Amino acid sequence: MKNAPNLFVVVEVVDARPVGLCHEMLGLARALADRSGGTVHAGVLGSGLDGVGEDLIAHGADTVRVVDAPIFAQYQ
Repeated sequence: MKNAPNLFVVVEVVDARPVGLCHEMLGLARALADRSGGTVHAGVLGSGLDGVGEDLIAHGADTVRVVDAPIFAQYQ
């Protein structure tokens, strides 16, 4: 679709895992994207985020941007 939307979900993490609401938001974004031909992107900042990208893809994201750095540990 020519003007298909790109949807971006900012993911909140606690103890290096996405909170449940983020999975719900990805599901809703996925439903909108499927109806409109769009793409779902997710972004997450944190520390010790091993496997988070795969988890977000499994919950509906087409692409994931993960910034995993020790400096973000204090914000989780």
